[in-house]
Amino acid sequence: MNLTLKQLQAIAALAKTTHFRSAAIDLGVSQPSLSRLIKSAEKTLGASLFDRHTRDVEITPIGEEVANFANDFQQLSTRHFTRIEAVARGETGTLALATLPSLAATIVASTIETFVNTRPDIYIDLIDLPNHQIKSAVSKGHYDLGIGNIPPAPDADIRAEKLFSDELFLVIPVNHRLAEKKTSSLNDVVQERVICSRKGSGLRDLTEAFFAQHQTVFRPGLELNQMGSMLGLIRAGIGIGFLPLSALSGNEKDAQLKFIRMDVPMVREICLFQRAGIKATPLVEAFTDELRKQLKKQG
Repeated sequence: MNLTLKQLQAIAALAKTTHFRSAAIDLGVSQPSLSRLIKSAEKTLGASLFDRHTRDVEITPIGEEVANFANDFQQLSTRHFTRIEAVARGETGTLALATLPSLAATIVASTIETFVNTRPDIYIDLIDLPNHQIKSAVSKGHYDLGIGNIPPAPDADIRAEKLFSDELFLVIPVNHRLAEKKTSSLNDVVQERVICSRKGSGLRDLTEAFFAQHQTVFRPGLELNQMGSMLGLIRAGIGIGFLPLSALSGNEKDAQLKFIRMDVPMVREICLFQRAGIKATPLVEAFTDELRKQLKKQG
């Protein structure tokens, strides 16, 4: 005993106007077509929905119940279709994003701020992870996007797009013996206490690789998880560290710190990870477009 959408629309229109002609005009159908829809609905239900008179119709108690249902159904359908259209435009839904901790409070933060201001119905599920965990989270489908270091070897499960090159600077206390230098070399810092991230992080891997590339043994002085803690210890004169330019946003004017380029650039390549073979949703495409805009704006 199922009524079609067209039958429900016909019942609702006729109940509203009580005239076949007016209801047919509202629906954009002929009067005979409307009459057939009403008759077929009545046959399906086994009950009369309207009493026909010479000039108009009068809805029956059963017809009123069906018309109320038809109106409720149409309103519910409209709300759902409106939401579906918003999802299709990337204006609502959840975006799951995994990023390096060093980027979470800088380029990722500015992108999210702009993005959610124009799309208030978007929820961002954000997590900061070590680089190797980002790849795994994206390839397994736990996260829609990842932002991390370009992997050293191709990965069949990951599609990687380079976003920008991120230079690492030597960060020292402002009163350090190297503070007057414009650039520094590994020979300058080899005897210093190096404050670094723990094993397994992208920054630690990059630092070790840089030292090894220049035939220099890397000896960590202190190992931490949080970049804020590293900066705090450097300010206190406990040691020095290597940190990426992207993560130093907001610290450039710190009177207690000095940032020095290495004479041989120390660079990490930042890329966008997506799951291979999976078409990006409109929401994912909209966010990646905004991310590219923010990177272009920041130069």
